[in-house]
Amino acid sequence: GHSTITPCNSGLQKLADAAVAGIEEAGGNAQIFGTPTISDGMAMGTEGMKYSLVSREVIADCIETCVQGQWMDGVLVVGGCDKNMPGGMMGILRANVPGIYVYGGTILPGYYKDQELNIVSVFEAVGQNAAGKLSDEDLKEIEKRAIPGTGSCGGMYTANTMSSAFEAMGMSLPYSSTMANPHDEKMNSAKESAQVLLEAIRKDLKPRDIVTREAIENAVAWLRDYRFDGLRLDAVHAIVDTSAVHILEHRKVVGCGQRCEISDELDRAVHADVSGRGPRLRDERQLLLFGVLDGHGRTLPAAASSGRTSTTGATASVATYAGRSRCCPIRSRAATTTAVASG
Repeated sequence: GHSTITPCNSGLQKLADAAVAGIEEAGGNAQIFGTPTISDGMAMGTEGMKYSLVSREVIADCIETCVQGQWMDGVLVVGGCDKNMPGGMMGILRANVPGIYVYGGTILPGYYKDQELNIVSVFEAVGQNAAGKLSDEDLKEIEKRAIPGTGSCGGMYTANTMSSAFEAMGMSLPYSSTMANPHDEKMNSAKESAQVLLEAIRKDLKPRDIVTREAIENAVAWLRDYRFDGLRLDAVHAIVDTSAVHILEHRKVVGCGQRCEISDELDRAVHADVSGRGPRLRDERQLLLFGVLDGHGRTLPAAASSGRTSTTGATASVATYAGRSRCCPIRSRAATTTAVASG
């Protein structure tokens, strides 16, 4: 199941269905269970914020309980909001059975008077209206158009930064962190993620084999230079504590984020534009993820396919995925019980 509480989560069921199809086609037996979810954006300024951070632990508990309690062979987690992103990864690492994360995908931008809009556009419009710099009519139109459909908040906020970190860590498919929820490629990616998971199960490739010191440093290097703040740092700390990788002295976290700089154009882009505005931005992002980050760690798609490190494996996976073929071969096998957690 999934939640319709927010646009971030209301588009997850189709991805869970696609993952189930991928698991079954690859010879597995999929079982679906859900988790609660809280939206920071909607809880902000209310008593609800007392529940938001705690919900991350609840989500991790739910996944660990179902996977371990039912003795699942693997888990594919689908999530798209502030707390089911880190909470889902924490659950994967706690259970430490073969696992992969499928990001629910970013929302598409809204438009008003030839300007791109996202959730923050509404916050800014409220302030401008209060200051007498924006009419009531314009405020109403911005509010109506800023959230045009399903998907996570469109800027580089928590969901999109965490999904990028998961991809940099090697726990999601290449390109998957920039796909928009309404687009068919997101469902295709969820299905391919399920097929990669089945291969990881066959090879007994565990999450803690992937989430190593190098993987965490890659995630931090990406996050620190792109909207890195205390909220993301806290989430990475929680993931590190769960993965039993003991590296996070503060000076080390700061240091590993100094490897790269983000271009002004990428910094200004709505997240959907990173994948949708043409090859230059998309290639630029892949150069960032796989060119300047430490290439000695493993990525799940590459390791499940061949056991190679990300230096060669990730690049090959990107090329394979860009061609829309499977990331790894799938062989027929007796049914494997696999969980699909939809947050």
